[in-house]
Amino acid sequence: MASPRPDVLQSDAALISGSDISHSLVSHSVVSDRYYSVMKKMYPSDVKKMVFLLSEVLHSEFVKQVLEDQIVLTPTEFWNILLKNPIEKINKESLIRELLFHIKRYNLLREIDSCKHKAEVEFHHPSIIGEFKKLLFSLCEDLPKEEVISLEKLLSEDIGTHSAEELFFQLQYKNKINDSNLSPLQKAFEIMHKLDLKERVTAYARNTCSSLYYPITRKPCGLAFIINQETFYKDGCDPPLTDRIGTQVDKDALMQTFKSFCFKVEVLENLTSSDIEKEVIRMATMDHSSFDIFVLCILSHGEKDHIYGVDKVKVPMKKLVDYFGKYGLAQTLVGKPKLFFFQSCQGNSFQTGCPTVPIQELNISTDSAAQSSDLLPLHSDILCAYATVPDYVSFRSVSNGSFFIQCLVTQLQKYGEKEDILSILTLTNNSVAELNAPMTNHAYKQMSAWTSTLRRKVKFLKAQS
Repeated sequence: MASPRPDVLQSDAALISGSDISHSLVSHSVVSDRYYSVMKKMYPSDVKKMVFLLSEVLHSEFVKQVLEDQIVLTPTEFWNILLKNPIEKINKESLIRELLFHIKRYNLLREIDSCKHKAEVEFHHPSIIGEFKKLLFSLCEDLPKEEVISLEKLLSEDIGTHSAEELFFQLQYKNKINDSNLSPLQKAFEIMHKLDLKERVTAYARNTCSSLYYPITRKPCGLAFIINQETFYKDGCDPPLTDRIGTQVDKDALMQTFKSFCFKVEVLENLTSSDIEKEVIRMATMDHSSFDIFVLCILSHGEKDHIYGVDKVKVPMKKLVDYFGKYGLAQTLVGKPKLFFFQSCQGNSFQTGCPTVPIQELNISTDSAAQSSDLLPLHSDILCAYATVPDYVSFRSVSNGSFFIQCLVTQLQKYGEKEDILSILTLTNNSVAELNAPMTNHAYKQMSAWTSTLRRKVKFLKAQS
């Protein structure tokens, strides 16, 4: 169908719902020529995608006509509609960048001094385009025409859809689906054997429909790094640090556990202090824009607030964490949860207590060396979990691994899909506290601990079995 006359389009601009929103799509100021030039380079299909993404603030009849091709908008005509219907609190140029980002026109973003990475950071937080609409749009992108028709039949709809966007808009308009009722989609995708899409919807229902949870929906969901220190330098170290026999058990358990939760796992072993810093900087500056979460586990000897390289040189734990916080290196992790797990001692003192869970006599070692400075406050969206509280040793069985890591992976494997990470760490604290380390006729204790500046709950995504 041919595009409508400009006068019809000008009246269509009034179809934006004034009663549904209290502010307008773009500000009243004139948009720069560059943005106008970029909009003119869009395809008609881009315009339809943008209308779908903005359907929450556009009049439903207007959206319906565009998605059904009753109204065919050119990019310039869509631009005029945006200008005629401003939302005062939303910057016009920001809105255009966000729309281009979501429809993946990264080449056009570059023409207005943006890019995929910048947009990922800028639009990670809530905006005019809701999380539910983003979910539906992501499904649209992964449903070819023939599967859209199958989905329509399975949902007992007789729409005669032209596209996935039209189908989802109609389903939402008829209240057949909403952010608290996604079971029809889950059942249909299961029948269609689209298990990846079913899992995406399930993950959204669990994580995203409530502001209590960080959205963790992608596969792989994030990168999980393990720095495993087993063999330490002997020459030039007086006294040298003992090798950490049994740490391979921890490494293997962490690898298996995080892989089961859809992480891409990378292991680094026996790093010097300088190499630890170089690798952590590399991790922070990597492109995490296609991931939802980050994990770093460091297994080493340590003292208060420090871990050791294999060269017996101390590295402040806070400094490593700050590469992801105040140093500002991890731009593509802004607003996303960053989890750090430190298996090391934080001093030389031994905790004592009454045995509660007898364990068989083990060859017990500690991850201790000395003690030092204070740990400063951490920044947002960061969790740090420690094998022990400051000033005390942590224990490691040479055959069964460390108390902390083994208790952690046990609780993750048992409750990882059901509970958030802070609840799991509380259970881990309890498990660690119940254990005893029989050494030289004494049963010593250990108490793990964690600090958090997470703003939401973290719940992991289980891989398909």
